Order: sequence, then C-alpha cells, then structure tokens
Amino acid sequence: MTWHLLATESWDDVYNSPDVDQAYNSFIGKASTALNTACPLKKSRPKGKLKSALINNDDVCHLKKEYLQALNNQILRGREEDKALTAAKKKDYDLKLKQLKQQDTTNFIQNAENK
Repeated sequence: MTWHLLATESWDDVYNSPDVDQAYNSFIGKASTALNTACPLKKSRPKGKLKSALINNDDVCHLKKEYLQALNNQILRGREEDKALTAAKKKDYDLKLKQLKQQDTTNFIQNAENK
C-alpha cells in the first residue's frame, strides 16, 4: 500500500528543486506522509514496571541459574539425559514464574483503589 501511495505522488518538486536540502526535505515529507497513512501509529497504554517480586526472588534466581546450567550442558554434550533435565528445569522455572505472576496480580487487584 505504501508503494502505491508513493507511485501516485508527484515527485517534480524533488527532482526540480535547486537545493539539495530542499529536495531532501520534500522527499522526506512525502515519504513520511505516505508511511504514516499506510502504517499509522498505534496508541497503547504504557506497560507497568517490571515486577519486583519476579526479579528479587531468590528461588527464581536459583531456578534460572539451574536452568541455564542445564541448557549449557545440553548444548555442550547433546545427550538425551541433558535434554530431559533441561526440560524439567525449564518447567520448574516457568511454573515458579507463573505462580509469582499470579500472586502479584492477585495482590495488585486486592490493593486496587478503584474497586
């Protein structure tokens, strides 16, 4: 769609401008207009800050280190036992993160002021 908008645009002022800066500004103006028309910016809410419970939790840090060590062993050795161990460590780590996220969400809802 952007190419169609650019193809229908008149480029005479870009080609016939006496100054390079003027040609550049004209080109950028037309290109950015076409791009903004074809791909408008999405408005979104800013995401909340990173959950401190997930970052500062000793269990999570320990499980992450264990998972990364198992992953390194799997990459280095390539054995099936290492692959199974890595999958188990990843599952433990993911479940702990899920539990903490649920707990954090529950706490956020309970402490919300707009109930």
